[in-house]
Amino acid sequence: MADKILILQQVAHEGAGRLFGAIRRAGAVEEVIPCYQPDVTLPKDLNDYRGLILMGGPMSVNDDSPVLAAQRTLVQQAIAADFPTLGICLGGQLIAAAAGARVSPRDTPEIGWYDVTLSMESATDPLFADLPNPLPVFQWHGEGFDLPAGAVHLASSEACPHQAFRLGQRVYGLQFHLEMEAPMVKEWLTVNTDELQQLGDQVQPEAILGDTDLQVERIGPISDLLADRWLTLAAGA
Repeated sequence: MADKILILQQVAHEGAGRLFGAIRRAGAVEEVIPCYQPDVTLPKDLNDYRGLILMGGPMSVNDDSPVLAAQRTLVQQAIAADFPTLGICLGGQLIAAAAGARVSPRDTPEIGWYDVTLSMESATDPLFADLPNPLPVFQWHGEGFDLPAGAVHLASSEACPHQAFRLGQRVYGLQFHLEMEAPMVKEWLTVNTDELQQLGDQVQPEAILGDTDLQVERIGPISDLLADRWLTLAAGA
């Protein structure tokens, strides 16, 4: 029986994208729980899984939400057990919050293609070692996390000093997205039109769209390597 990776998906349009390929390459299978569905039920523990992935979404971890509260409970279990966990954007914020760190609005939203700077500690990290520095990534967030106590700081940007961290040996929180495929970027720009209009000149959707095909070609292999390395950690758990 193949190892199962639990994916908690927050909204319909923010799926796991190219992470599915990494899961298949690792010989695992995914179980996706649509957390946006009414009356969704989350597992009480992670005993049936080899890894946990928490996807992004437009909500705040500070919202009064039973579904987010249930996810935080699972994440607290994962942190305590050093269970292989990967949090992306909101998912990374959930990990930070579950570890007692503050999540709050940033002065400047990051939406589009950016570079993040890897820390000195990243050079010996199982996921980030030998990656390009600066590291090209896709961003879409208006909030960010403080670094949890005891976490290893792995990446930063000018607008957001904490872009990636590791807790223990197997729990990773990322502020950026590594799952992006070109159709996903185009869909997000369409679905989130109201948000983009509110931000006005701070974000240039046409420029983001114009860069997408080239950036996905450039970033894709790096994202795949990160995901493959995390799946290797999960396989060894």
